[in-house]
Amino acid sequence: MASTANFLWFLFLLITHTNAETELVSLPPDIFCDPLTEYFDSAGFKCTVCNDGSLNYLNKIPDTSSLDVYGNAMQCTCPVGLKKLPETCVVSDLQSGECYDFKCDDTCSEAVSLDKASCVTW
Repeated sequence: MASTANFLWFLFLLITHTNAETELVSLPPDIFCDPLTEYFDSAGFKCTVCNDGSLNYLNKIPDTSSLDVYGNAMQCTCPVGLKKLPETCVVSDLQSGECYDFKCDDTCSEAVSLDKASCVTW
């Protein structure tokens, strides 16, 4: 029986490409972010607000089209009616941690495309 268990453990480690010294980490099952204001930051293992009032986060909301297994948004997006403009960062932005991948823009006079990338006129 012990040899069967050892073989199965070896097979598991072989398939998952881990070794016996590696610790497998799992998140606690009670991480639920506020669906109206937060997304789950997988790098920091915490809930983070999409709109903290600063210029870089203005008008951002949780993206309900991208959810984790607990139902938490995994990123932010712009609300309906606002265009999502990509941001470009320079090295100093990256070094300071002030690089944001997009901002929400309200310059469309009529409507915004479904992917929020462009203005649509009727």
